[in-house]
Amino acid sequence: MRSQLVYSTRRYISSNWTFQKGKLTLQKLKDKSTIDETINQVNVVFPDQFGRLTGLKLNAEYFADEVEKHQKQSTSEKESLPFFEYKYNPFRFDVQGKPITFDDDVKLSKSIRLVPDLDTLREQPWLSKEAVVMADVYDIETDKKIKFAPRNLMKETINQLNFSKDLDQVKSQIMFSFVLHKLGKEEKDQHHNSHKGMLTLEQGWGEVLDDCKKSLHNIGIPVQAKDQTHINNQFRFHLRQVQGNLLSQCDMFHLGKHAMKFIGYTHQYDISSLPIDSSKNPNDLILNLEGMEIHPSVLQNILYFAPNINSVRRLRDRKNGDIFKQKGEQSYEIAISAPDVNLYLALSNLLKTQPNHEKALKIPRNYEEALGMFEEYKDNQDSEVYNYYHQLFKHEQNEFNDFFTKWEVNRIY
Repeated sequence: MRSQLVYSTRRYISSNWTFQKGKLTLQKLKDKSTIDETINQVNVVFPDQFGRLTGLKLNAEYFADEVEKHQKQSTSEKESLPFFEYKYNPFRFDVQGKPITFDDDVKLSKSIRLVPDLDTLREQPWLSKEAVVMADVYDIETDKKIKFAPRNLMKETINQLNFSKDLDQVKSQIMFSFVLHKLGKEEKDQHHNSHKGMLTLEQGWGEVLDDCKKSLHNIGIPVQAKDQTHINNQFRFHLRQVQGNLLSQCDMFHLGKHAMKFIGYTHQYDISSLPIDSSKNPNDLILNLEGMEIHPSVLQNILYFAPNINSVRRLRDRKNGDIFKQKGEQSYEIAISAPDVNLYLALSNLLKTQPNHEKALKIPRNYEEALGMFEEYKDNQDSEVYNYYHQLFKHEQNEFNDFFTKWEVNRIY
């Protein structure tokens, strides 16, 4: 068992404190951008299909004026917020930026519209004089929400289920592991502890984690060091438990990862959340859920939880008991995802999938088998969502087939 640096939840009396620090109203943003001059830019962002935050960087005063102008001129709630055109559509490309060939049933414009969700407007303390706001994503040609955009999908799922499930009582908490690597050095050039068989971090790693802890704390994600080791380069963060707002939990996780990645680079470190690290050790994301009934069969659509080749590969030797544990009445520990998961997609699927109590959770032997399982759930998904992700996952399989021979697949994968 590898020794790890564990960051665990701090205890606070008020659960409302979580993810509330640094939040901004429109008036606060105007004051900070004009009077105080402490914020001069707003990042209007959204998670793409891989969970990466992308979007526009706007002048803060311009952003506030545009929002205020639309609120005064609007005749309906839909028109009360401005849209900002993003002249790039990341949904057309794979994780390396290579264009994906889609069939005719998936139509994608070259640009999209972003409509800010003002409830998520907050300071971005790891960047100088910047704020961030999550955005809903619209098709620029039809002016309709893009259903397969992950955050749009999560919001729609919650809206649909709030009448049938008491989601306000659901408590969620995330633990995820990650790896630190010194930038600009190959693994062979980094110090190696032959007795442990692991890489030893150079001086400076403590500053990286301290800065991550401070920045996450400043946006309401408190973490605290509990155990320390100087031996290996794999670490674990526990995020604070959230009650009743699964969308905020997703925002918290993805914004936190974004902050950590940036902070790592400023210290010349790469913070990697790959499913399998360079030492072939798996990185996990463990989701603790309380307050709702969950059957392991709702995890069967595995590609929403493990969307790439290595995500599935790390599950190959797992037992069902390692992936899904019932800790008590309506209390579960789910470890099917890796830290590179798109949590919006994973939770949306978990909430919407109907359990099959007659079937046990089946772990696919490879990605091709996982893709076949995904196709079995076609009728349970919105056609637009299914068509997009089915072709995205097929693209992943095709890329794998193009780069690996059958000999390599049979002996390595």
